[in-house]
Amino acid sequence: MLYQFLQEFVLSVMLAALVGVEREHARQAFGKKKFPIFGIRTTILFGLLGFLTAFVAGLSYNPLFMIVGLVLALVVTTSVYVANAIVHKHTGATTYISMFVVFFTGMFVGFGGYANYLIAVILAVATTFVLAAKRKMVRWSRKLTNEDIMSAIKFAIIAFIIFPLLPNEFIDPWHMINPYKIWYVVVAISAIYFVSYVLMKELSHLGLVVSSFFGGLVNSSATVYQIADWLKKQKSLLHYAISSAFLACFTGQLGDLIVIVFVFGGISLFKVIALPYMTSMAILLIASFVSYKLSKKKVSGKLKIKSPFSLKPVLEFGLFYFGLVIFGGMLNRMFGGLSLLPLVVGGSLFSSSTVIASLTNMVVDGDIAVTTSAEFVLLAASISLLVKSFWIQKARNKKFSKIIIVGTLLAAASMFVVFFLQQFLVN
Repeated sequence: MLYQFLQEFVLSVMLAALVGVEREHARQAFGKKKFPIFGIRTTILFGLLGFLTAFVAGLSYNPLFMIVGLVLALVVTTSVYVANAIVHKHTGATTYISMFVVFFTGMFVGFGGYANYLIAVILAVATTFVLAAKRKMVRWSRKLTNEDIMSAIKFAIIAFIIFPLLPNEFIDPWHMINPYKIWYVVVAISAIYFVSYVLMKELSHLGLVVSSFFGGLVNSSATVYQIADWLKKQKSLLHYAISSAFLACFTGQLGDLIVIVFVFGGISLFKVIALPYMTSMAILLIASFVSYKLSKKKVSGKLKIKSPFSLKPVLEFGLFYFGLVIFGGMLNRMFGGLSLLPLVVGGSLFSSSTVIASLTNMVVDGDIAVTTSAEFVLLAASISLLVKSFWIQKARNKKFSKIIIVGTLLAAASMFVVFFLQQFLVN
């Protein structure tokens, strides 16, 4: 018990100190008259108070100790708040609320258990982030327009109201339409739009490239479609859009390898497809880098962007994606019983990552030969690349389409050339 007490004691002090250091820094930076007296020492004591009340309540099986601790914390913070308002005429409540969060952080540590420790860590980190980011958040909020706010409301409706209410099951007798999974893609592209907008506001043209790196890991097709839509709105983004599209394809393939190795442990499959994948990824990365270098030479000035989120392109993507789901489902239903080929082709039209994950799982379970699975994985990855030729048409830019089509064709072909050459040399 002593070891557990010391372990939780140290954890509660460290988490409280994390918040306390930020408050101490803010107090020193802006002057004591603008901030209450809560610094690092007081913050640590609040964390320990929460920890001790929960720890003692657990030992005595009496929750009254937690109530007493909470009342004591309330009295102390309220007294300091009132005194600070009277003396310094400062009525900001940020630090006082953060003290309550620190108190509950200590309580969760005192409850014991990995889950409660994790909750405490999340609370402490999130609180410190919000406090430290105050000035940047205030500056950002002042730049917001009514259009930005309405866009955020639209995204919230799509992601947090409609999405959770959809059934996560097939609603048709042919097992093709799952509203939850289809709407997930709509939510994904909406999130990518928002991240791109924020980054482009902060980093200008470079923001599109940065957002495409992470967007490709989430859904490369949705990311490429979003890039094409940005290009349609602003033609000056051409070379940045090309660089971003290739980068999204690169991170999409990187995500495949992460799933194969770290999620399913398909090491045997990875050894076979590693070189073909690396070749394709190298082509995509080089194409992205060259396009980015060209973009820096040809684009100057500040990027002007409007409408961070529009329902039309998002719902258009959802409708096209739904069409691919139906087409792939019909293909699987008509020919799926013959071999895995129709399943791979049909599934890869709308979710190559799902197909690759299924194939990897089959290899791990010993249901399919490694070489056969590798061929299908490369086919799924190639189809995923080639489908980008469909999504990029949103930009209505011939030069953009031509370069992306040539680049993805080259990357897809290189995988099979390297794979068969590899097999020939091995055999």
